[in-house]
Amino acid sequence: MTKKSKIVTIVIAVILLLAVIGLSIALGIIENKRKDGNARLNSVYEKSYFEAMDSLSDVEIKLSKVNVIQSSALRQQLLNDVWRECDVAASNLSQLVTESEESTNLIKFINQLGDYSYYLAVKLKSASLDEEEKTNLTEYLNIVGTVNESLISAHDKLINGDKIDSSVLTDYSLIADAIKNHSTVEYPEMIYDGPFSDGLNDREAKFLSWKEEVTQEQAMEKVKELFPDATDIEFAGSSSASIPTYLFSLKNDGVDATAQITTVGGYLVMYSAFRDVTDPVLSEEECVAKAAEYLASFGFGDMKEVWVSNDDSTVYINFAYEKEGVIYYSDLIKLKICSQTGALLGMEAQNYLYNHTERTFTFPEQSNISLDPSLTVTSQTYCVIPTEWNTEIAAKEIVATKDELVYYLYFDPESGEEIKVLVVIDENGKLLM
Repeated sequence: MTKKSKIVTIVIAVILLLAVIGLSIALGIIENKRKDGNARLNSVYEKSYFEAMDSLSDVEIKLSKVNVIQSSALRQQLLNDVWRECDVAASNLSQLVTESEESTNLIKFINQLGDYSYYLAVKLKSASLDEEEKTNLTEYLNIVGTVNESLISAHDKLINGDKIDSSVLTDYSLIADAIKNHSTVEYPEMIYDGPFSDGLNDREAKFLSWKEEVTQEQAMEKVKELFPDATDIEFAGSSSASIPTYLFSLKNDGVDATAQITTVGGYLVMYSAFRDVTDPVLSEEECVAKAAEYLASFGFGDMKEVWVSNDDSTVYINFAYEKEGVIYYSDLIKLKICSQTGALLGMEAQNYLYNHTERTFTFPEQSNISLDPSLTVTSQTYCVIPTEWNTEIAAKEIVATKDELVYYLYFDPESGEEIKVLVVIDENGKLLM
């Protein structure tokens, strides 16, 4: 081998060595970023887990006291506390559990318990609890105890060094049986998250029909497009629920967040971030305007804000699809806005993706509707509402007040027959139309 050949050989060897070292470094960086992304996602799970466990433990303790005390005022206070803690628990469990019939029923049960507790707290202002209501509360207490046992099992895993993940509830069968076997509780239907906030229960995502699948890389680019100022965007997993998604962790507006992009169509269906709000400065109207800007940037058009709830730190806004002045309550998208900075704290578009499609409904020029003369009408509009049979019907919505309560009344626009009556229980919530 000539001297020149030896030099060439050495140079090639050095280049190959540097390439191997560079590749190793690059792979190491990628792996570290993946671990960082997983760590952030796990911190979200852990926060939701501990807050859910704290809230449900508090619910169990307070329910255990309700039936053994005699003071109506103290009972009322405990039941109001149960109502608030159920809202916190349901919100955190929705971040943790995988989408399934069992988890949906669990969260529905916790919301129902909260509603029932509020209903009884209001009743205690003028009457005492009867034996049936006490029995109902005892049954609810037993179910909450079963859920807490499952959460404690997950806590034991955490102590042993395991990570909290979306399968945090260890034994759904016991929980499902407990919920299934509890007696049906009858009480007035109430709303606290806007009318028809649950939408339809149809599991076919109509809006995504005939749309093309996107790759993980394309979904990543979508996150970058939707959140141009975000950093540390990492793929964190995927979900094969009824709306399959890619899950990403990211840092947005200075806080850790998660975003879910549908594998079909590449739409943002879920976003969640955590931020302490210490100095709320934005008005409710400014937060609603911010929410509308976010929604438009996400590509959802012809949406109208229909409901707002403001707890001073976070403003919750529901948007519904609107066409020719008709509100379609099945097609809801919910957003949470930080009233300190205007940052997006949450977004959920499942109802819209499940239900949005073109429909044809006709409405009369006038409706012959008879109202109780004691009601004071504040607004009225035509709308399309979901039914308990998983269908939709045309309706005339009338919002009215009586004795400081707000009622939503729905009538058949042709016959004037009353279809449904809802009463608002969120004192901070109001219609925006």
